Amino acid sequence: VVFLPCKTTGIGALNRYYGIFQNGEMKLRGIELRKHDTPPFVNEAQRMILNELSHANNAKEFTSRLPQAIGILKAMTQRLQEGKVPLQDLVLTKAVSRQLDEYSVMTNSVAALKQMEKRGYRVEPGEYIRFVITDGRSRNSERKVKVAEFIRGDEKPDFAEYLKLLCRSGQTMFLPFGYTEEKLLKLIRKGNYPSKYVKSTSIPISKEHRPRETVGYVMQRR
Repeated sequence: VVFLPCKTTGIGALNRYYGIFQNGEMKLRGIELRKHDTPPFVNEAQRMILNELSHANNAKEFTSRLPQAIGILKAMTQRLQEGKVPLQDLVLTKAVSRQLDEYSVMTNSVAALKQMEKRGYRVEPGEYIRFVITDGRSRNSERKVKVAEFIRGDEKPDFAEYLKLLCRSGQTMFLPFGYTEEKLLKLIRKGNYPSKYVKSTSIPISKEHRPRETVGYVMQRR
């Protein structure tokens, strides 16, 4: 079992860990794969990492598999950069906590809410908004994201934003071994990180990690 550090204290937390039982069953808690708002693309990366590490029989073998596991992030980055990730696998799902006019910062979620309002739909607190990040640095709500239900199919995802999400999920898995989000970004950008996965140009996203079209989401036209 790998206990992950608490985000505030840096000490191993009992409610954030991943591991595998002797019967092969995985035990996960507090990682992106367990969260409902994570894009399927990121979930699949963590699933593949866990699968790679699960073949280790002891601590030494576990450590020896880290380069291949980290290489999965490089392989997924390659797919993203080559435009081989379907937009539906990049959809984020976020809970709405307040009315649109109560937000003061143009976050991705606020941009999505503005798009909904512009098209005559109301999303109430407690409901969910689903979107793809298209230009995370933009202050224009129409350019910043694209609400999932309004996707045409020709949108280009913001590569830098999804790379950060990918490396952040990698940090969750590898921080106990000294790999921060920044370190993983540097390794991936070097472009020469060894992994058997980098050679693969087709890594399908499991159906179980694709977003459902209607779960927890309500569209109500004004």
